[in-house]
Amino acid sequence: MKTCGQMLALGLFSVASVALGQVWIQQITPHYGNLDQLAVDKKGNSIVSGWINAETNAPSFLVSFDVNGQLRFSQQTTETVLLANVGPRFIGAETNVLFRISEDGERRALSPVQGNAILLQISACNEQSFVVLGLFSGSVRIGARSVVAPDVNSTFGFVARVNRNGNAIWLTQLPTSRIVSIAGTRKGGAYVLGETFEVFALNQHGKLSWSNSVSGNFYGGSVSIAADRLGRSYVAGYFRGHIETGAYSVTSIPGARTEAVMCALTSGGQHSFAWTLNDYSVANAVTTDRSGNWYAGGWYDRDNLGDGYITKNGKFGNENSVSGVGIQYVQSLVATDDRTIYVAGVSYPDSEILSSGGAFVAKFKLP
Repeated sequence: MKTCGQMLALGLFSVASVALGQVWIQQITPHYGNLDQLAVDKKGNSIVSGWINAETNAPSFLVSFDVNGQLRFSQQTTETVLLANVGPRFIGAETNVLFRISEDGERRALSPVQGNAILLQISACNEQSFVVLGLFSGSVRIGARSVVAPDVNSTFGFVARVNRNGNAIWLTQLPTSRIVSIAGTRKGGAYVLGETFEVFALNQHGKLSWSNSVSGNFYGGSVSIAADRLGRSYVAGYFRGHIETGAYSVTSIPGARTEAVMCALTSGGQHSFAWTLNDYSVANAVTTDRSGNWYAGGWYDRDNLGDGYITKNGKFGNENSVSGVGIQYVQSLVATDDRTIYVAGVSYPDSEILSSGGAFVAKFKLP
């Protein structure tokens, strides 16, 4: 197993600002990195994967920290590992394999994903199971479950629910291949996110319950989806133009190349509200906590200088957000309660949170 010193420049930094509520921060690399996979268990242990700017010729990586920000393990990987926390375990996935990740980073293989298939995302449902999102042509099999495509020359999306021992509970073909993300539900279902704000709801048996989308004249796309304990879903993305849902409409500000947007849907699939940042921006990540609060993070243009942000329930201010502190881009978020949030992203050099800048993982406490 590779050590940190062999591959990454890791350093532990203490609290920089009491008002900010920073508990700890770890630099993954001084270079720009893509940290789009982040998971946290009930003990507060975190794990992150991604890749470093190609100009550094560095590999993909998998790094884990304990609740206090101390390094547990660090590895080079051949690709970005998809991540989810299921009960006491971290689950990982690569192109066509699922596995458990132990406390020291060792992998225990679960069921292989057979056929001409590629995995895109995984997400926990509850402490017993998780869902897998992917693409396939021809056929796909996970354990005893399989699906055969109606057209062997076309690509289709699929979703499988898998228990934490690696046994597939159900496997379902999707009506589209234009999919980007997935969020498991506590009852064992899933919300699948399409490329342009479409949401497909699957019940605990893998059957389509409902689908919904937006209309209007707009450019943009959806990036991330999350679900809360009540079955509501939250979609993060960006747009320019005008979006209509039937329940509301949003229009981007004049002159903005894109604007961050977060759309919410009820458990029955009705659009309930939307939030926009009213600036040149992107919403790259969305998460919820156990109390039903939602958090969005991404990037916005502040005085012609890109700045990362995190907002709680769409509000800004010391009690509801982190912004303007040298975070360049927020890439992943996990909220563990209504005050604690884990963040993966990129910071500017000489910033308030990380003097040397670069890709980081941090734990924040909101006041």
